[in-house]
Amino acid sequence: MIDLETLRPWARPEFTGLGRLPGRPALIPRDRISLDGTWEFALFGTPREALERAGAILLTRDGRGSHDSLEGTIPVPSNWTRQGFDKPHYTNIAMPWQEPPPHLPEKNPCGLYQRSLSVPREWEGQRMVLYLGGAESVALVWVNGELVGISKDSRMESEFDITGAVNARGLEAEHHLLIMVVRYSDASYIEDQDQWWMAGIHRSVLVYATPPLFLQDLCARPDPGEERLQVDLEVGRAREVLLCRTDRGEDRPAEAVRLQAPSCRVEVSLFGPCRRDGGEGSLPDGEALPLVAREVRELSGVYGSGGHLQDDPTGGNRARLILDVPAPTLWCAEEPYLYRLDVTVEGEGGDAQSSSLWTGFRTVCVKDRELLVNGKAVLLRGVNRHEHDQETGKVVSRESMIADIALMKRFHFNAVRTAHYPNHPDWYDLCDQYGLYLVDEANIEAHHYYNEICRDPRYAAAFLDRGMRMVQRDKNHPSVILWSLGNESGYGPNHDALAGWIRHADPTRPLHYEGAQRGEWGQGRYHFFRGAAASDVIAPMYASVEEITSWAESDAGKADPRPLILCEYSHAMGNSNGGLADYAEAFHRLPGLQGGFIWDWMDQGLLERTPGGTPYWTYGGDYDDEPNDRDFCINGLVWPDREPHPAMWEFRKLFQPVSFELSGEEDSSVAGVRTVRIRNEYDFLPLRKTALEWILSSQGEERFRGNLSLERLEPGQFRDVTVGRPLTAPGEIVLTVRLLNEEGTDLVPPGHQLGWEQWSIGGEWVPPTLKDAPSRALSLVLDDGGQPRLSLDGEDLLAGPLPALWRAPTDNDLIRGMPGQEEKPGDIWYRFGLDRVSAEWELSREEGREELRGLLRNSRGEELGSARLFLGPCCGENGRAGNPDWYELALSLDLSGEIPDLPRVGFRLDFPGSYDRVEWYGRGPQESYPDRSAGYPLGLWKSSVADQYVPYILPQEHGGHSGTRFVKILGGESGKAFQVAAPAGESFHFSALATAPEDLDELTHTWQVTPRDQTVLIVDHFHRGLGTGSCGPDCAPRYRCRGGAFSWRVYVRFC
Repeated sequence: MIDLETLRPWARPEFTGLGRLPGRPALIPRDRISLDGTWEFALFGTPREALERAGAILLTRDGRGSHDSLEGTIPVPSNWTRQGFDKPHYTNIAMPWQEPPPHLPEKNPCGLYQRSLSVPREWEGQRMVLYLGGAESVALVWVNGELVGISKDSRMESEFDITGAVNARGLEAEHHLLIMVVRYSDASYIEDQDQWWMAGIHRSVLVYATPPLFLQDLCARPDPGEERLQVDLEVGRAREVLLCRTDRGEDRPAEAVRLQAPSCRVEVSLFGPCRRDGGEGSLPDGEALPLVAREVRELSGVYGSGGHLQDDPTGGNRARLILDVPAPTLWCAEEPYLYRLDVTVEGEGGDAQSSSLWTGFRTVCVKDRELLVNGKAVLLRGVNRHEHDQETGKVVSRESMIADIALMKRFHFNAVRTAHYPNHPDWYDLCDQYGLYLVDEANIEAHHYYNEICRDPRYAAAFLDRGMRMVQRDKNHPSVILWSLGNESGYGPNHDALAGWIRHADPTRPLHYEGAQRGEWGQGRYHFFRGAAASDVIAPMYASVEEITSWAESDAGKADPRPLILCEYSHAMGNSNGGLADYAEAFHRLPGLQGGFIWDWMDQGLLERTPGGTPYWTYGGDYDDEPNDRDFCINGLVWPDREPHPAMWEFRKLFQPVSFELSGEEDSSVAGVRTVRIRNEYDFLPLRKTALEWILSSQGEERFRGNLSLERLEPGQFRDVTVGRPLTAPGEIVLTVRLLNEEGTDLVPPGHQLGWEQWSIGGEWVPPTLKDAPSRALSLVLDDGGQPRLSLDGEDLLAGPLPALWRAPTDNDLIRGMPGQEEKPGDIWYRFGLDRVSAEWELSREEGREELRGLLRNSRGEELGSARLFLGPCCGENGRAGNPDWYELALSLDLSGEIPDLPRVGFRLDFPGSYDRVEWYGRGPQESYPDRSAGYPLGLWKSSVADQYVPYILPQEHGGHSGTRFVKILGGESGKAFQVAAPAGESFHFSALATAPEDLDELTHTWQVTPRDQTVLIVDHFHRGLGTGSCGPDCAPRYRCRGGAFSWRVYVRFC
């Protein structure tokens, strides 16, 4: 009898499990019973308390006494932290307690789960297995009072042979299942990922049966070059069942059983190929797949028969079968062709087990600084993805996985890193089916003890066990192109041991590990030349564009055969992803740079409601979870409900699978007619049926539109087409083209936009002349407090124009409430008092022009500089010199040169709330910023002011629009409108919101945002870029500005 309280297996790193069957592919037979549903449940404060209660239950159950029920119930799968028991806890690096490994906190919640189980009579003589999909973090399993196993890996399934425990009680009896889950364990130190600490059984539980001779392992290794499929399999023998079945009256010795031969027949059949995503090559409903090849072998089924004399891979319980596959159709993410492999193991008594899996012919290797898939260097348009659900935590449904893949495909992602652990088995099946490349990552992250655990021999077995089980389970998936040794765990001998095992077990896939390129100690600067023993790719995180391009162009970089693929970059926290265009340009331009994985896919917010019923998303600290890392888990490209952030359109444009360029010389005599070269940038997918839409506009107004059907375009091929019409028009002439795919798949419907481009092909923007609607009178006044107001023909009085220097800090500017922010831009702005700028104003009038002069002071009353504003009618006769239909607003700001960094330089006007509509000619319709503006076409856009709100989970700067030529604020049904226009050839940045910057900078959640009964218009001469400074590089210097002299002008009118 194991004394679990003394052994404490949850606190021994050397102990990786008990009774767990060897890792293998997900070959679950049809004879299964789902145990998902409602279980009895109780939560205890410590393992000792849980064991005491478990002991009492096991005594009654083992003796078949009275029913000892637990106090509550819980759904399985679920996290108990999302079911009203205990609470979630978020940290990024720090462990939730201070003691070093393997010590655990005194308060360590443990859950007891129990239920009854009945098995069908047909399972008599069968081997029975309990499948536990995943439990965080350690699970102890009893069946009928017998401890059948212990699992210790929160993200991998465990299987336990329960045949003996069931047979001991009798097949027809009611069987008792008890599981104890310990929340924190020694394994938590290597599951220290940037995510919520949850707890409980979060994946499915089931029981299945197999014949005594069963398929234990299956490895399908396609070789397209040799036109064959190598199938390696192992047959298992349930010794206990076999002994029970021999002559029914006496147990024959194991030696006698071992000498039986032959005892089983193995048949392997391959069918296909076909696509299963609804694309070209998918099988029509009801049509059977054709047989490609079939092989049969007979085996003894005895482990190790033949011993050292056996010099063939086939023999005993092993078989290697070679299936000839002439000219196989290859799998890739663009055209995911699959073959179905059927395997049947038939025993002497006629018992048979049949299993099927889908496989694909695909090669992957690293050569000459390139990661080659099917011989081609594939640009990885990737993203990191945690398993997360806003309501259920770590429990993710198959439907949500499909929703993720559909969104990724529509936004042109082709790769996912399973950050930072093996995902649910369904995810791999779906990526095979719909086409995504995967970096499969072992459940290893020791971020808090970065230098220590990778060198700690007590954890060596855990490193190996986790990586080994990942490979054993996922080796048959063509979507997996790289194995990852984990994340942010230093680099030590434990990694090299795992790397050695994987290289031998699967020589067909390269290895990935970021930490191998760091210095020997700590998470400091990169040494890209290091780590080839553990990583076949150079995989840094958050390296700047300058750093990666310098490496790619250096002699050392050119000599290293490994490509550089960023495992994490462009940290998507809040209003972010500035500078993504610079990365995309480097990836496309420089050999040796092959893309990367944005961090990350989804904001890890948890859905809650205020007492008043308002929904909102939570983050670290919202559950009194200490220590915590605040909103650092809110860093996705989509909200927790999968609504895309505006930055998704930036990625979609920069990584679109088609490119366009103007081709040939412009014919100045035929303005508006141009030749466009369209190139298919897919690696493998031909564009079979597409339509090109083109739009010709002047000053934002559409003048002509056309549509062309295109012939088949092979990967890498281009075609020139002539578009447009002769056009003579004043101002800026813009040509926009969009390529639409007229074919679709199950997840990407016909009409999907493959890509777009836009060019200014003539003239320049000029403020329009509107003689039929001249501007009504505008004038400046000072209110009783000495602050400027703009009178709109005596009807409405606007607050302003006032200098605008402040923006509510983004997460990249400043992570509120977190230490170490002293050098961040937002902290600098606060130190200079830019958050509450005031001024003392003087107003003068001379010759029809009004002038405001002001002395600017910061939030502490200290002098910041001076401001001058001029307002007067335009008197020129053309857009460049002026416009008689407009007023000119000229601004000059002289700001202290000691200010090293400015959020913005502009002016602000506050309108009554009745001005609730906005129209603009600029980039849209989503928000855009100076360093995140490629994905938003120039056009005429309309919106309500309310719809300009972007609900970032932590309120911050939002709703900006760069490259704007003019903006119009409309007064609802009144017909009144106030317009701001840039001078000829110029543009500005603006936002029009029902909130002001000062309303947001102290808020922590969306439910606290209270819209004003105002519309706040801010027009910026300069607006700082976004960058990715929350975790990565700040915006490029060209998108930053320090204090100094600023002068600019705009045109305004009221009509």
